[in-house]
Formats: sequence, C-alpha cells, structure tokens
Amino acid sequence: MNDLYPTRERILKEMDNTHPRHPPNGYIAAINKWKTSWYYPWHKKLIRDKRLSIESLIAHLKETNRAHPRQLSFRWGNSWIHTKTLLEVHTITGDRRNPSILSALHEFGHAIQPDGISKREHELRACVFSIGLFRECFPREFARLEWKGHMLRRKTK
Repeated sequence: MNDLYPTRERILKEMDNTHPRHPPNGYIAAINKWKTSWYYPWHKKLIRDKRLSIESLIAHLKETNRAHPRQLSFRWGNSWIHTKTLLEVHTITGDRRNPSILSALHEFGHAIQPDGISKREHELRACVFSIGLFRECFPREFARLEWKGHMLRRKTK
C-alpha cells in the first residue's frame, strides 16, 4: 500500500477525534439543502443528470465556504483529481463516467486544506472531511459501502 494514503483505522480514529457534527462551517446544512433539489432519486438518474447534480453540489459547497480565499473551478475529465496551480487556482476534475458524491466531497476536501501541510496529512484530512460528511448526510448509503484500502466502494454482491 502507498504510504501517502491513510489506513481505514487511521481515518476512523481521526473521525472519532473530531466533533460529532464534523465537518464545520455549514457543510452539513448545505448538503441537506442540496439534497432536497438535486439528490433524489440518485439511483434512477442518468449519468448526465448525475453530472449536473455534482456540479450543483460543488457550487453549494463553494457558497458555504465563501470566506475561503482560494479560487476553485470544476470540470469533467477521465478521473477524479484535485490540482492546484502556482497562482493558487484549485481545479476539481470529476470522472465523467462515474459521477460520485463521495469523490466530489473528497476532492473538495483537498481544495480547502491549508497550505504547508504534508501530502500525507493533506490526504488524511481530505478523507476525514469527505467520509465524515458523507456518513453524516447519507447514512443509509454509507452503510452500503465497504472499505478497499483508504477508499469506500459499493459492496459487491
């Protein structure tokens, strides 16, 4: 396993050490508001509709995080990734074939982390942010996931 990525145990320990309503700054309220208009019924949505929903989710999260000084953009590509330019412009690229709420939360979690922390700490914080938020806002869906290394995937039948 790559040393950059935290273990399941480390992620869960950090989640247990955080406030029960983690993450802060209104993200839970923003997602719950987003869910009323964009989430239901997720499992029946076409991929293009899921993409629109993810774009709206990122916009809701950005609006919640208005005080954050970073520029953040979103686009669709071939995989989920967060990048940052030298000019502090952050870009989240989503996998157009696999629009994922949890992946979007994870990459957003990268975008809001402070500069000056190690790559390992950055990854841990993004995992704690995204998994904690997903667990809080989507408890039934969270229960249907299984751990694969530091990631959560749909359970295989």
